[in-house]
Amino acid sequence: MALQTYWQTSLPGSGFEVTSTLVSGPNVYAASNGYVYRLDSETGQVMEENPLRGRGNYEVRLAISHDGSVLLVVFLGAVMPL
Repeated sequence: MALQTYWQTSLPGSGFEVTSTLVSGPNVYAASNGYVYRLDSETGQVMEENPLRGRGNYEVRLAISHDGSVLLVVFLGAVMPL
């Protein structure tokens, strides 16, 4: 079975950096180049954007709590809950 593209979207400000993604309920979270985005999982529309001001343009990794209530943003050896 071939995989099909469900949707695709551009992430403003992310440039051509590696993107970290995860899915939680109706949301897709993506992080890249010092930005974190929340996208609608049905449409791919960017619903929210956090440029992590004052944190620089670094690779960002994501994790989420077991119950989905806390998104953890990891960069430069630091962890920041959103």
